[in-house]
Amino acid sequence: MTGAVLIALAVLVLALSAIAIVYVLGIRSKSSSVRNAARRFHHGVGNPLQLRSAGTPGTFASVVRHQGRRTGRTYETPVWAVPTEDGFVIAIVYGSRTDWLKNVLASGAAAIVHHGETCLVDQPELVPIQSARAYFPATLQRTHRLVGVEECLRVRRVKVARTSTARALGFGTDVAGLDWRRRGRSVLLVLEQGVEEETMTQQREDQVIPYPKSRHFMEEAIHSTHHKPMMHGLLEVDVTTARGYLREVKARTGASPSFTAFVIACLGRAVDEHKDVHALRKGNQHLVLFGEVDVLTWIEREIAGQPQVLPCIVRAANRKTFWEIHDEIRVAQVQDLAKIEVGGAKASQLLPAWLFRPYFSLATRIGKRFPQAWKQRWGTVTISAVGMVGNGAGWGIPPSSPSICWITVGGIGPKREDLDGQITTREYLSLTVSFDHNLVDGAPAARFTERFKELIESGYGLIEQERPVRNERRPQPQVV
Repeated sequence: MTGAVLIALAVLVLALSAIAIVYVLGIRSKSSSVRNAARRFHHGVGNPLQLRSAGTPGTFASVVRHQGRRTGRTYETPVWAVPTEDGFVIAIVYGSRTDWLKNVLASGAAAIVHHGETCLVDQPELVPIQSARAYFPATLQRTHRLVGVEECLRVRRVKVARTSTARALGFGTDVAGLDWRRRGRSVLLVLEQGVEEETMTQQREDQVIPYPKSRHFMEEAIHSTHHKPMMHGLLEVDVTTARGYLREVKARTGASPSFTAFVIACLGRAVDEHKDVHALRKGNQHLVLFGEVDVLTWIEREIAGQPQVLPCIVRAANRKTFWEIHDEIRVAQVQDLAKIEVGGAKASQLLPAWLFRPYFSLATRIGKRFPQAWKQRWGTVTISAVGMVGNGAGWGIPPSSPSICWITVGGIGPKREDLDGQITTREYLSLTVSFDHNLVDGAPAARFTERFKELIESGYGLIEQERPVRNERRPQPQVV
């Protein structure tokens, strides 16, 4: 037993030593693969752990608050900021492509939290490490020489006197005397002195709340598919017939038929006729054309006083009537949260937020090898009914898609038209159809879109039908 433990420890030590050697040699030789791997590790694992204590008194790590050069959002990144006479220097280990560095250089300003004190800084510039080496402790200097660090970022402190100056720098308020405090995972930036009375009143009205875990999950889901080349089509679809029928049913029965269920019924039929738009990769040489259309959608529910979007999959939507789909959606709206297992619901509840990115990376690799497993968890097509929670016309364009085909149901607005010499008002749905161009060409996508529009405008499936025979043989997927 002791021998086995010693062998395991020896293997572990050798593995860690090999990783350390590869890391040092890769960083020293400026290997893009090693640098990118190190960045991903720090973003997904190292940074969330360091942010728990970074910036507080007695810790070596500081925090740099910077604004995204494209998104405008404020981000926090742990760094080793060393004080100078007029500011700070930060060694650039992973090169000039580091995101936080590019953000600081683009905006020209940032905030650094060091030993509990928040300092506004500007005038960022990259300087040779030799010109600032004396500021770093001897241990860090040896580390820099080992991994071949050549540059560092130098910034200067800013003395801010009035609120307008701070706003001009992009931080919204005067930051003189900011105190860095942590309450759980929330960060409170509290003004202590030198702030106008109006700003203090606004500060008391502000709220700092935890970033929802569900948003972390969606953020990583989008990141995992952002590389896909998407094709988008913006349509106006006449839904006067369908909406008229749904209103008539409500007036007659008091029930509220689901418009989303109607769109899903049309989507299931259109995809069934054009299976190319819901195929999934199987390895590098094949596509699976599924016989059943599983539609992934989201349902908003209130949990602990906060609205939360939860996944729902309508199985075999191409074989179900509008009313069957309507019933499924209504059941999903009251389903026990513990029983939701699709769309990564279990993972979002059980995993810590910093594991979401590795989870999606692993899930997409498994899905490419086992498409049936992906279909079970994520469906074959996706529909997002954002327009059902707002008023008026308008399109939504998804940033990416986990499936080949993504339908975004936008708003509905009236239009006046001249029909046979008479002015009439019609209702038009703003609909966005999006496709992964890696897997489907424009011609089949256009044919599917035309058929989908025809089905919606004709009110497909709204007239009550007999329930389908349950013991019919299910169609099998084809591998091409």
